[in-house]
Amino acid sequence: MVGRLFSLLSVFPIKMRIRHKILAGYLALVVAAVILVAFFLFTIADINSRYSDLITRDQGILLQANNLRSGAQRQIVAARSYELSPDISLLVEYNDAVQQQTDAIKKITPLLMTVDDRNSLEDIKNASATYTQLADQSIEFVGQGANQSSSNPSIARSETARLALINMVEGFIVRKNQQVSDAQATLSTHVEEVSAQLLAWSLVAVFLTLIAVTLFTESFTAPLRRLMRNVQRIARGDLQTPIVVRSHDEIGELAGVLEETRRRLSSAAAENATLLAIARAKPDKLHAIHAELVRAIV
Repeated sequence: MVGRLFSLLSVFPIKMRIRHKILAGYLALVVAAVILVAFFLFTIADINSRYSDLITRDQGILLQANNLRSGAQRQIVAARSYELSPDISLLVEYNDAVQQQTDAIKKITPLLMTVDDRNSLEDIKNASATYTQLADQSIEFVGQGANQSSSNPSIARSETARLALINMVEGFIVRKNQQVSDAQATLSTHVEEVSAQLLAWSLVAVFLTLIAVTLFTESFTAPLRRLMRNVQRIARGDLQTPIVVRSHDEIGELAGVLEETRRRLSSAAAENATLLAIARAKPDKLHAIHAELVRAIV
């Protein structure tokens, strides 16, 4: 099968020296290796990009979301503590907590990729602003000397706003955790698929390499086998069968030299046969002449 395939390939008159064939074979192997390595590197780069995106974006969102929740909890605790015991240090804590929420929202905003996430963050931002407004009113009410929470008209509304803010932040964090888990599962599935593809392409590359090496080897051995058979026929005395070796390299040149030698040997053998026939015919002629002379003398 391989021999027939090589015979089909050998009809193309591509004249290459043996060293050029060897060089072409090495270059083909190098090109195949470079392509395979480039595919591996591209795949690894794609996986690293996805993993980096998962770490820098989704994990960054979770970090800032936790900061947002921490700021909201600090704000709520500071506001409640100030209502029970007005202290300037609690106001400092309260303002720091509000600023922490503001910074977290600013850092989260450019990381969000979907409309749902942006809408959720906008709802959290509005809930935080609502609670902050009501908490400011309560703090102002307490600061005016009315420290009885029962007389504070903002207590009930701030409690509702507090619950709404906490629930929104918690829901956002739970959803992002689920999204990160889904992204990790998707990435793991992608890694498994890519591993299977790399294995398949590696097997294909090995198979093609074996075929290429076989054809490459056959390009040397097949002409040599044919040439050896022709030389063996000449050694057995067959000078009539021409030497035909389709190889456009040094082996073909050697076959041409042997064919010319075969022709010369065949021609020399034909001449020798003619001379031998003439030499064998001369004694008969001499005998006939001798007989004629004898008859003439008598």
